[in-house]
Amino acid sequence: MHLMVGGIPHRVFRELAKKYGLLMHVEVGEVSAIIATSAEVANQVLKTHDLAFACRPKFMGIDIICYGSRDIAYIPYGVCWVNIGDKCAKFVSWNC
Repeated sequence: MHLMVGGIPHRVFRELAKKYGLLMHVEVGEVSAIIATSAEVANQVLKTHDLAFACRPKFMGIDIICYGSRDIAYIPYGVCWVNIGDKCAKFVSWNC
């Protein structure tokens, strides 16, 4: 990230995209990130790997506070997530 020091982030990413391509892997400390610098590439990545982006990362604190990650905000994607989403949609449509 030393390449971003002193620059406007969107312009720095544009210059990095010219040099390294439209899809970049960046590591900031222990955090690894993939950066898509065009809408077309981002759309393709999100369509191809949508299940990888559907779940939030697991944290011990969240497991303790949120009933083992089973509340509406942190439940992992799956059958239970779909059922809760359906129930929430019905609740909202009934109360509007």
